[in-house]
Amino acid sequence: MQHTEPSKETHHLHVPPPHQVKVEVDGEKREITSGCRRVTELKAQLGVPADYELEVVEHGKFQPLDDNAEICIQGHEKFVSHVRSGSSS
Repeated sequence: MQHTEPSKETHHLHVPPPHQVKVEVDGEKREITSGCRRVTELKAQLGVPADYELEVVEHGKFQPLDDNAEICIQGHEKFVSHVRSGSSS
């Protein structure tokens, strides 16, 4: 009996190679490379200060992004940045 392993190439299906895409941050259009990266890296590429909070706008709702999270950029994403709001006592 012959054992067949699944193709190692199947996980690459439907994933386009990295290319330049347009996103919007704080109302300004920017061009960056598509693909996945940490939010801290994305902030640096978009010119957002490291101590600012970055949120993605999805379906009209603001979703805060954790600095240590990974985000995959495909193009046409909209982001807003702002000073972090802290709790005061």
